[in-house]
Amino acid sequence: MSNINLNIEKGRCFGLLGPNGAGKTTLIALMSGLLPLQQGDIFLDDLSIKTLSKTQAQKISVVPQEYAFYPQLTVFENMQFFASLYQINDKLFLQALLDKVDLNRYTNTYAKHLSGGLKRRLNFAIALVNSPKIVFMDEITVGVDPLSRQFILNNVKELTEQGVTVIYTSHYLHEIELLCHNIAIVESGQLCFNGKISDILYQHTEQQCLVTLAKPISQLQLTKLNASIIKHDHYQTVTFSVIQDNITTLLQDLEPYQIQSIQYGYQSLESFYLDFLNHLALQKQSSQQEGLHVIGNY
Repeated sequence: MSNINLNIEKGRCFGLLGPNGAGKTTLIALMSGLLPLQQGDIFLDDLSIKTLSKTQAQKISVVPQEYAFYPQLTVFENMQFFASLYQINDKLFLQALLDKVDLNRYTNTYAKHLSGGLKRRLNFAIALVNSPKIVFMDEITVGVDPLSRQFILNNVKELTEQGVTVIYTSHYLHEIELLCHNIAIVESGQLCFNGKISDILYQHTEQQCLVTLAKPISQLQLTKLNASIIKHDHYQTVTFSVIQDNITTLLQDLEPYQIQSIQYGYQSLESFYLDFLNHLALQKQSSQQEGLHVIGNY
């Protein structure tokens, strides 16, 4: 990991995005103290994570991608075991956590017999036994049924309303859009984007512009425009990727084709994210080509 500089607000849900292998899980392990820092520092309430006392460190929880419980124990036995690590033996409190994720009917069920969605709920409940101040959630809704997903998302919302800070990773971008105020995108262990979801259009150098024309435009004329073409439909409905300063010029160039409608911006976080990753891929490709040196006789 390198060049990572994030400021995560207390009591907010922060979205961490990136393709598989980008470094999200490693970053979570570093921020939660599961991996030692090789350089740099991480602060929690102005205290370096390196100097946190045991009591302070125990206010950090992680809900991992994998199931983190004992399959041969019952649901309640798992809760009791993990609570004992924090010297907690309040059975009513543990039962309340199970009620919170609607697992009260499965108290005496062996964890190995739970469905995938119920196992995810148990993972979630275990992460709350220490009443954490900050919770890292790494792909916690993978493979769950719609009802379990809704239970989990509702509980994440409740946590932030109670002042708990949540760092949330998911490939389901509508979850990020629903829960998070800010996002960061990491790729190859580096921070590529950091900003508010509501301000994405203003922080991104280019934005989408969907233009519908009365008259079709030819491929030749499209190539002469000062904008990149994302896609087109019979050369009459064209989606451009255009720098804000060039939008006026683009629309003037399109006037001969009788503009019928214009739609600016990304309609969802997913459309922004896919476009952003496409730009990264193009930048990498361009960088590799610029650095290519061929030696030989031809």
